[in-house]
Amino acid sequence: LGFIEYEDYSRIYLADIPGIIENAHKNKGLGLAFLRHIERTHALVFVIDSSQEERESALQDFFILRQELEQYSPALLQKPFVVVLNKLDKEEAPLAIELFKKSFPFSQGLIFSISCHHYVGIEPLKKAIHSLLKEQKGSPLCSF
Repeated sequence: LGFIEYEDYSRIYLADIPGIIENAHKNKGLGLAFLRHIERTHALVFVIDSSQEERESALQDFFILRQELEQYSPALLQKPFVVVLNKLDKEEAPLAIELFKKSFPFSQGLIFSISCHHYVGIEPLKKAIHSLLKEQKGSPLCSF
């Protein structure tokens, strides 16, 4: 559990849910335990590895995650979300990101390419998450 504090002194809390694997909704791995945590969230941040050698893997991973959420509880797909394509600094990433964006069936404004290692793209992502939660009725933002 961690948090981001913004310039307006609002704060959001983040829970890192380890990778959901295929068939998590059938309790494969620690699937059901992790999926229960997701039910309590107000928004989702899908973090996808964009450095995979198979070009289509990033998009496949995204759809597997969405499928697992839907199998567990279709209501989870109603939550606002953003997609983070991580490892922008890796050689394979630019092509994988381009392919992901080409086939992504939602708004391109939901996709953020970042490198955690080099802290690239993090600030726009933080702002987008802040905006996403501010737009929600009953926003979970905490002000101090």
